[in-house]
Amino acid sequence: MSAFYPRTITITRSSYTPVAGQPLEQTNITVVSGAPARIYLKRDKGFSAPIWSPGKTNTSASMPMWLVDTKLGDKTVQEADIMTDDLGREFKVDAAYFNGWFTQLSITPTRPVA
Repeated sequence: MSAFYPRTITITRSSYTPVAGQPLEQTNITVVSGAPARIYLKRDKGFSAPIWSPGKTNTSASMPMWLVDTKLGDKTVQEADIMTDDLGREFKVDAAYFNGWFTQLSITPTRPVA
């Protein structure tokens, strides 16, 4: 762990296996484990999401954008992969971008982050 990458992350992917005469069986495959990462929040840079409240019509509020910088080597991250950090927080990967030096992930929390 370094000062630039103070967190570690694990990325898993759901896979479904067909079994004759039975429902699909889900297994989780670990894509990356223990990768160094920097997780941060870009406030006021995200998209708008609907707010539903009694007596009001559809309005919108700014959603923060969560980003992760990490070094994954030759590992490929896909949309809908699940990322878990070393604090136990869980995120869904929305997009991944590799620029030659590091990978940047755009993520969304799967449950509220304290």
